[in-house]
Amino acid sequence: GAPPVIITLCISNFIFFYSNERARRLLCAPGSPRNGPRPPLSPSRSLAASAIAGCINVLLTNPLWVAAVRIQTGRASGKRRAAGVAALPRAVRAIAREEGVSALWSGTAASLLLVSNPILQFFVYERLTRRLRGRSGGRRLSAPAAFAAGASAKMVATVATYPLQLAQILLRLQKKNHVDDNDADGKAADGTDYSGTLDCLASLYKDRGARALFAGMETKILQTVLTSAVLFLSYEQILAATSGVMRRAAARRK
Repeated sequence: GAPPVIITLCISNFIFFYSNERARRLLCAPGSPRNGPRPPLSPSRSLAASAIAGCINVLLTNPLWVAAVRIQTGRASGKRRAAGVAALPRAVRAIAREEGVSALWSGTAASLLLVSNPILQFFVYERLTRRLRGRSGGRRLSAPAAFAAGASAKMVATVATYPLQLAQILLRLQKKNHVDDNDADGKAADGTDYSGTLDCLASLYKDRGARALFAGMETKILQTVLTSAVLFLSYEQILAATSGVMRRAAARRK
């Protein structure tokens, strides 16, 4: 199930970062340069830009994540399950055909609530990088500093929103009708039929206590923190390179 997850992750990150950059440009103070470096956004505008980007990302990529999670856990719809890159579009089509198009947006409510995850992540990251740049005299972040800031920001965001992430996964695994003889009819991976995000969280807490809301968090932290650290490291390097190209292009036009 790795190729579908990697493809979905790449598409999701591209949409989020592109939408975030466009939203930040729209929210810049009047008179800010359209090309080249811009003054930093206020905390409230920075959070608003991340929220806009997160909502756009959720609405566009939720079908891909539903299919990717089903493939990864062996619960993809259909008797013939494709492998590799072809698995993702086939799984999306199979879910839409057998469970209805609305099934592709299972867990969207939890996903929209989880927009707070990248918002919190970006907010913590910006606070950390701004402090680090201030200590270094405004110079670009070094690779180790960007890596550490990205890892720290993602750890804070993951711990704060993990119960919602767990509910999101359980709802995405839950099928709307009986499509596979090996699956429980309409039930999630743990055999429980959840009506929504709040019902899922309440059922987990009632049945197994508060610890159930954080089951598997250690593995999730390890995976997301490393992914995010590498992502922000790459982001800083790419941003520096593209900013340099835009500055040189603007200078040539003058």
